[in-house]
Amino acid sequence: AEVADFLCQVSTETPWDVLCLQEFGFFAGDSPLEIAGHEILTTRRSTGARALGLIVHARLRPLIVTDSLKRLQRCICIDIDLMKVSFRVINAHLAPSNSRDEYQASLDELRSMLTSLPCGSRVLGGVDAQCPISSEADPELVGDAVCGPITWKSELFSNFIHEFRLTLMNTFDTSNAPWTCYY
Repeated sequence: AEVADFLCQVSTETPWDVLCLQEFGFFAGDSPLEIAGHEILTTRRSTGARALGLIVHARLRPLIVTDSLKRLQRCICIDIDLMKVSFRVINAHLAPSNSRDEYQASLDELRSMLTSLPCGSRVLGGVDAQCPISSEADPELVGDAVCGPITWKSELFSNFIHEFRLTLMNTFDTSNAPWTCYY
């Protein structure tokens, strides 16, 4: 009932297609599920990692590519074919610890989802990178929302973003909406 209530609230406040939930403990490992016509996909429960969720709106469920769900410890993705354009929707929650090895392993999981991308697909998604984005990052890749000092995590993440030529947008929402982070 909590997930159905959440989806009802979000649907009344904003249009959406796919929700990337960074900390989704409701049904971890029990996916895929269907609630109110929407597809609920989660990572499996694992020690030391938060469960991630992707929720695909009911109108897009028929467009999910069969057998495209990939679930790792810190990443989940699904492919959607929309009007002859393919999208890979990725959700990742990188390692929060101060271990370079653990952080690099979580980046490697994300890398595996990008390197297995079907030819011609576009990437959409959400990542909790566990670090501020360097103010020295390439503005073409990061957009208007840059902040923070350079740390070893921000350096690794910025290099990763450059490697795949991804564009980042930080979450800056002054309304304090309950479903987004506010920095």
